[in-house]
Amino acid sequence: MKKNYQKLVEIMGWEKFNGETDEDVVTREGATPDLIPDKRIIEVVHANGLEGWAKNSNFTCLETLKSEIIKTFRIAINSRISENRRMKELFPAITNFAIYANTIDRRGKMENEADRIAESAWFGEL
Repeated sequence: MKKNYQKLVEIMGWEKFNGETDEDVVTREGATPDLIPDKRIIEVVHANGLEGWAKNSNFTCLETLKSEIIKTFRIAINSRISENRRMKELFPAITNFAIYANTIDRRGKMENEADRIAESAWFGEL
């Protein structure tokens, strides 16, 4: 799976020095390839959340969008970031998204939250 180092560097606000690639920056900051979060989670956090991600994506119907939002919640819930202390230290913004997804799940509100986000992204602000 191709990693999106550029978006990760932007999310984390890591400084890029002359001649460095985004991958060099990630490595310098201490992130090994096995610690890099799932590409979907990086994209969501880079878009400032699920609603921004949904608005910038090309979905053909509301049901597909809702399904993909639920899938994204599940990816975050099942990611290693919830248990891995090193990942939490390296990627606090992504950790926050994983905590949000876990909180929604524990409260039994995943379906409702996915509906709310999907409708807001699909129909716009009402």
